[in-house]
Amino acid sequence: MEVDRDSVVPAYQQIAAWLRGRIERGDLTGRLPSANDLADEWGVAVLTGRRALQVLTEDGTAEVSPGRGTYVRRRGAG
Repeated sequence: MEVDRDSVVPAYQQIAAWLRGRIERGDLTGRLPSANDLADEWGVAVLTGRRALQVLTEDGTAEVSPGRGTYVRRRGAG
């Protein structure tokens, strides 16, 4: 994957949108990639990967399990 560095959309939002799309299609369930994994995969800073995951937790798409990682939030949960 590659971030569009010419886009007005920040890199973390591009990554979050990609993850959200995979979640909505059912391609991504369970544990999400870590911020480190996202940084390696997308060629961005770890903070950018962390912010992408934060966007998904803030909008209710994902939830953090302390010490375990970030997981896709089950539909109807919360």
